[in-house]
Amino acid sequence: MRSAIVPAQITTVEDKVMGVLSLSQLLLLSSPIFIGSLIYFVFPPSLGDALYKTILTGIVTAILWALAVRIKGRIALLWVITIGRYSLRPRYFVNDKNDLFLRECEPMGGLDPADDIAVDDNLEASAPVLSFADIVFLERIVTDPKANLHFIADRKGELRVHVNEER
Repeated sequence: MRSAIVPAQITTVEDKVMGVLSLSQLLLLSSPIFIGSLIYFVFPPSLGDALYKTILTGIVTAILWALAVRIKGRIALLWVITIGRYSLRPRYFVNDKNDLFLRECEPMGGLDPADDIAVDDNLEASAPVLSFADIVFLERIVTDPKANLHFIADRKGELRVHVNEER
């Protein structure tokens, strides 16, 4: 007996509403009627005939009908949106070094650093104060490619750091 794989959900097929037209194409082809009537009512002379109203309605109709044409299985409006997103994306990425990451924090002038730190009695352990030499030593360990550095967090929220140097 022959077996065939039936996909669970096909999302790439677009529904056809009327003949070979999809809903988005049908909306693009019928919207010039509503836009043309809006132009007829709003622009002066209101509810009157003018040549510029006919030309403006014709231009809007031509643009919307051109956007409803299919190119490689997709309507032209989707291609315009894709090209627009591509051209509006950022092209230059600037690395900003004006952040406080890995910088020594200096206390503000005239203040005692011990006054700024509020100690909570519920904390089990406080962070140790490290000297500059210890900080440089730890940075060298962390950035060493030979060091096998692992951060392991358990369910209680404790963080364990393991450093194994490979030789």
